[in-house]
Amino acid sequence: MDSSTLLEWLRNRHPDATVALLADTLGGFSHTTLVVSIDGVPYVAKAGTITARREDIRREAAALTLATAAALPAPRPLALLEDAGTTVLLTGRLPGQAGVTLYQAPPAQRCAALARLGAIMTRIHAVAADPHDAPLAPIAVPHDALAAALAGEPDAATLLAQFDAACAMLPQRRRLVHGDAGLHNLVWHPDAAALVDWEWAGWGDPLLDLGWIAWTLRFRQVAAGEAAHFWRQYADAMPDPALLHAAALARIAHLLVRVASIPAARAEWLRRARRTISG
Repeated sequence: MDSSTLLEWLRNRHPDATVALLADTLGGFSHTTLVVSIDGVPYVAKAGTITARREDIRREAAALTLATAAALPAPRPLALLEDAGTTVLLTGRLPGQAGVTLYQAPPAQRCAALARLGAIMTRIHAVAADPHDAPLAPIAVPHDALAAALAGEPDAATLLAQFDAACAMLPQRRRLVHGDAGLHNLVWHPDAAALVDWEWAGWGDPLLDLGWIAWTLRFRQVAAGEAAHFWRQYADAMPDPALLHAAALARIAHLLVRVASIPAARAEWLRRARRTISG
């Protein structure tokens, strides 16, 4: 769904309202995401039309409902709209700059954002699983689905063994996990930073987020001295690097399953997987 189609969908859904585009968003690459105005009120609208994307948006709505109840710094879910072929989540608009711009920001600003991210992740990971909470599923990588995603690769058996070993290393605490945490999903404001894009959230071990944050910072070539600002603000001590490495591989395995039917994305994540495994 492109931007104009989403706007038309919203206008059809709200025929008596004035719906206008305010801005595109930075990031949000998995879905069509726009800042829109409905009768003068700004919203962020995220839309999906294929089954997997629609499931992501429903999961994000559930996660944000839980995050709001726990007073976490995250967008407030305002409406989940659906018809036979489309799912749209409307959330409140947050002040601040898109986190992806922080990689090019002055180091002092990036360090401040990393420290704030550490404090935010502490609060998220303090939320323990409760069967009465929003219907979030445990985060897991199905072995058979991963094997299918690797099929045809000359080193498929080796890769699968590495992924299985990584997943087996991780503890099994059941806490709230964002699933794609990092500077890239931080809306940065010195007074009101928040984490967005919760579509991969679920119950799992906090290491899944921590390993992914460590991996993305290395991938973006953020200096270790800057990354230390995150760890100084996170509640627990910095985990064993071997556990962070295992957690990053577990997240890459999750991504490989998701992109198994998209050749270019699959090839890129296989390249990143091999590079991560080789150190």
